[in-house]
Amino acid sequence: MHVDDFDFDCDADSVAVQLHHVHLPKLADMGFVEWDDETGEVRCGPRFDLLEPVLDVLDEHEDALPDHYL
Repeated sequence: MHVDDFDFDCDADSVAVQLHHVHLPKLADMGFVEWDDETGEVRCGPRFDLLEPVLDVLDEHEDALPDHYL
């Protein structure tokens, strides 16, 4: 997956900056993703299996969450 593949309902430039400077580095530091900041490529990291069940639950109950959560 590439960072540009994400579909955002808000200011894409702002989200891209936040992903690049905040969220992706933190997720990479925790081992949830492997992220190449030069190419923008994002892959599942060695600890992704710990996060995947949470993402599955959020996805399954997307309609019960406020619009801004997902």
